[in-house]
Amino acid sequence: MSIIKDFFKDILRYWYLLVFLIFLVVLRIVGYENCLFHFIFHYPCPGCGLTRAFLSCFRGDFRQAFRYHPLFVLIPVIVVLFLFKNVKRLKWLYYKNLIWYFIIFVFILTYIIRIFVYFPQPFLN
Repeated sequence: MSIIKDFFKDILRYWYLLVFLIFLVVLRIVGYENCLFHFIFHYPCPGCGLTRAFLSCFRGDFRQAFRYHPLFVLIPVIVVLFLFKNVKRLKWLYYKNLIWYFIIFVFILTYIIRIFVYFPQPFLN
């Protein structure tokens, strides 16, 4: 009985994720994109192309993967850093969370460059 109670506690704790997931499903049913960022701003999000990049990478087409999103190789690094954050040899990477600020900076810089290269029309008018 306590397992069921704990399950519902977890659902209530993360209710906003459930609402967001339902929102995405409704958007998909009515014909909109899955990406909320693209839905609101009509521009691709900073992570746009990561899924296609990984699929191309798994097929062995690294050139196409890099075209889809040049930072697809950074995602496994982020996962490893997150999983092994308590390893003493890696503690220096977390000094004042500078590694995370650097990763966010690189993603934003890449996003800005990609927007101006692939979608320059609104900015040039």
